[in-house]
Amino acid sequence: MKLTHRTLGIITALSIVALTGLIVLQYLLLRNAYDFRQQAFERNVYAAMGTMVQKLESGEAVGNVFRIALSSPHQHANVKFIAIGADSLHHGVHPDSLAMMMTSTAVLEEAPIRIKGNELRYTVAQPQHVTLKVVNLAGRRDTTLVDTFRLPGDYAVRVADSAMFHGEIVVKYVADSTSVMMRTVNGDVRDVTSGATLVQKRKDILGRAFDDLSILEREPLDKRIRPSMLDSVVSGSLKESGIDIPYAYGLLGERTDSLSMVTPVGSEKDLGASSFRNRLFPSDLLFSQNSIVLSFPGQNVFLLKQMAPFLGLSILFTGIIVACFAYTIRTILRQKQFSVRLVDFINNMTHEFKTPISTIAVAAETLARPEVLDQKEKILRYSTVIQDENSRMKKQVDKILQMAVLEEGNYELSIVEVEVHDILRKAVDNIALQVEAKGGSIRCQLGAEDRAVRADAVHFTNVIHSVLDNANKYSPESPSISVTTSNAGGYIVIEIADKGIGIGREDQRRVFEKYFRVHTGNVHDVKGFGLGLSYVKLMTEAHGGDVLLESEPGSGTTVRMRFPTAGKGVA
Repeated sequence: MKLTHRTLGIITALSIVALTGLIVLQYLLLRNAYDFRQQAFERNVYAAMGTMVQKLESGEAVGNVFRIALSSPHQHANVKFIAIGADSLHHGVHPDSLAMMMTSTAVLEEAPIRIKGNELRYTVAQPQHVTLKVVNLAGRRDTTLVDTFRLPGDYAVRVADSAMFHGEIVVKYVADSTSVMMRTVNGDVRDVTSGATLVQKRKDILGRAFDDLSILEREPLDKRIRPSMLDSVVSGSLKESGIDIPYAYGLLGERTDSLSMVTPVGSEKDLGASSFRNRLFPSDLLFSQNSIVLSFPGQNVFLLKQMAPFLGLSILFTGIIVACFAYTIRTILRQKQFSVRLVDFINNMTHEFKTPISTIAVAAETLARPEVLDQKEKILRYSTVIQDENSRMKKQVDKILQMAVLEEGNYELSIVEVEVHDILRKAVDNIALQVEAKGGSIRCQLGAEDRAVRADAVHFTNVIHSVLDNANKYSPESPSISVTTSNAGGYIVIEIADKGIGIGREDQRRVFEKYFRVHTGNVHDVKGFGLGLSYVKLMTEAHGGDVLLESEPGSGTTVRMRFPTAGKGVA
């Protein structure tokens, strides 16, 4: 099947469309995955903000209740309350515990409850029902240790979890005859109070707290929320929601419409552009629009890191597909070009062989004539023609076979030390007759001082002859050829320049390819198989050197070859 330009174009176009569609589809899948993770991240953030608002509002409410309770006019000089800060209560306390701590109490000289190590000891004065509770304010734990009838005596409850007594705790002892509360911090007793629960007093305190809420709502945010409490609430809520990346937060006031308590400082711009906002104190009677604002400068990086394995594999596989596709198209195009050159080579070879074959046929036919058989001079002449043409075809065949062997690497170089200038002079003398026959000239300027190289003399000579032959062939009128040598960095540099038709930039990159021949327009008398420069490059590199071609159309061509000198040796 012949692969035409039309077929190749259609296959390439369809492949590009399919590959583009695959890349677009992959991008859309990655985009959807990123959007899904972003939505999950936003849900977690808003859930955390809801928790923050709830904790801040609860903390403010509890703090207000205790503030009013402590300022109650019904208290006596010898009566005090267990004062619990709002920053401790923001963790959340059981309602029974809150009621317990709102009870007015009197100072005891000797408490019926004591803490010793991991034991909680208590004394029962008379037969009665006893309840013993431990409230760990920091850990949000409300534990009932005893709830039963006891006879008079001393009792002890061993607590297996020693962490229950760490931090700030309140122990409540309730019996039929009395109730006692003891507050400790890390095991040290701070307050021990006693008193009866007064339902009416509790109602009075809650009523005064409710009446005072409208006044509290008018206070600025920095008066209602302490920075340490806000920082603790924000940090804890985000960690509970599984968000562990750098963040910034601030409070947006309704009246000032400006940010306050910004952390870290300098994050105002990010917070102003953030969409993570939630209303503070939603239970305010005046419906204030104070808000808490969060921003996450590393949000995109955080989401991309979560997608890193999937994203990396997608990019890797897509890159492999694109690279293979590009390589395949490039190979097809090069094979197409090679097939065209191969056809040209066959045509040239046919043309090269057609002339000697025709000449041999004519000479053989002439020799077969009876009138020629008796003329020894004509027999000798035609025999010589047949021999010369046969030798010419043999050389062409040998050249083709030799190039095939060289390309496969099945050759051995007979390395000896050769004198470059001697080989150049002989080659110039051989080509000079052809150059002068066209009315041209060739000159040498052999300036290299270190001119001995280690090379195969036959192949080295063929390389020089091939370049000189091209310089003569592609200078149709009055060739002007120059041959120069010089030394540079342990190499001998040979330059062969002509002022012929030159080579275009597009062809310069391909002149060293096998079977490639530069198009000469309407000039059809330049013969060859396109093997000359391919052979030059192959042999030059086999001797540890390199070859470079510089040319301008209409201005001529310069071929520059470098070979390591004998002192440097063959690479």
